[in-house]
Amino acid sequence: MASIFQSDIANYRDERLKVVSPNMVRLELALLSHLFTIGVKEWGMAGLVNPVMQIRKPKLPRGLDRRLLPGELDRILSAFPRRIDGKVGGVEEHSITRAFQRAVARARANYEKEWEEKGIKPDPAFLVDLTFHDLRHEATSRFFGKGLNPMQVAAITGHKTLQMLKRHTHLKAEDLALLLKQPPPSHRMD
Repeated sequence: MASIFQSDIANYRDERLKVVSPNMVRLELALLSHLFTIGVKEWGMAGLVNPVMQIRKPKLPRGLDRRLLPGELDRILSAFPRRIDGKVGGVEEHSITRAFQRAVARARANYEKEWEEKGIKPDPAFLVDLTFHDLRHEATSRFFGKGLNPMQVAAITGHKTLQMLKRHTHLKAEDLALLLKQPPPSHRMD
């Protein structure tokens, strides 16, 4: 372990960033760092320097905050071709993601055609820059909009930590304002 230098870790980081997400690299670096900490604390390697602590960590991408605009979900669902067996896409890896991308592209094309026929300029943000993962954000946010608490939402979505649940939740200001206007629930025992 003493022969591993910060340049080795930096090279590892840079190579891994070519094939996996920045978050995955951060997790791998945390694991390596922990190994060096255990070496010092439990294996008696008192002079060991943790090279992971001496390099820059990859920056995490900005959290996704794309919420569906009114009407987008209906258009996407209508653009999905249904198979006889009820499944969407094929069996190969990422087929749902590709099917979603094709459905969004078809929905956008139909939207543009419809609005151009009406002589109206289409909204440049409508059905643009959507990913399949945005649907998880949308669903998580809608659960909160229905008044579910964090424990209930996490039980449905499978989020293991409050931090990850927060990362996938993007509440709309107008929804929060409506909740603030509602009277508090009655705690009477009639």
